[in-house]
Formats: sequence, structure tokens, C-alpha cells
Amino acid sequence: EGEIECSCILSKSKKIILLCIYRTNLGNLNVFLKSLEDILSYVHGKFKFYKIILCGDFNINLLENSQNRNQFIDLLLTFNLIQTIYQPTRVRKQTATLLDNFFVNFNYAKSQVVESALSDHNAQSLALINVGIMFSVRAM
Repeated sequence: EGEIECSCILSKSKKIILLCIYRTNLGNLNVFLKSLEDILSYVHGKFKFYKIILCGDFNINLLENSQNRNQFIDLLLTFNLIQTIYQPTRVRKQTATLLDNFFVNFNYAKSQVVESALSDHNAQSLALINVGIMFSVRAM
């Protein structure tokens, strides 16, 4: 508690797992990364041939080259999860950060950032091409 929140949707018919993660910016990054590694190890082992979509507010700025970012990306790459969003998802007067994202283990996904007045973060959407599914995540 206070380090990672995770929810999951499993579609056996489409062989897709959607994991939604939230990491508080006050949490311990090492605890978060270990917990995420445990979750992904379980999912990768039990649902080996499923498409995995990992999304959420990770509170790690993916626009800056930092040790936190590199540890996070390296962990995801060990599970063949690739980043889909490369533009800021939280824009303020003086700063722009990329804290929210979709990571997938397949190559036919198209994502985008959608301006939203619902939150201080913009929304993100993900369309799975040739699968007929679209996910939308809105940070609140």
C-alpha cells in the first residue's frame, strides 16, 4: 500500500491482458520496481502467449534521461514491453512531463495523447489495429 496500485482485465477470447498501474510520486521506487517485476513475471509466465498492455500513471518522467527512467524502461524491456507515447502527458506553464503511458508487447498498437479538462494530466488512448479494440485511459 502506498507504493503501487494495480488492476487487471483479462480477455481470454482476445488473449489480451490489460494491467493498469498507479505509482504515487511519494513512494519508494525500488519497492515499486520490485512489485512491478513480480506482477509482470507472474503474467508473463501464466499467460505466455497473450498480448500485454500495461498502462497507467507511473510518476516517472520518461522525457528526461535519469536513473529512475532507465531502471523502469530496462525492466519493461525484459518483458518485451515497448513504450507507445513519447509526448508530454502533463503540461504546466513552466514544465512538461511524460508520466503516463501505454507499454505493449506487440507492434500493432496506435496511441495518442488527448487534451482533457478532467485532470492536470491529459488523457491517452490506445487503438489495437486489426483487433477491433480501443482503450482510453484518463488520469483523474
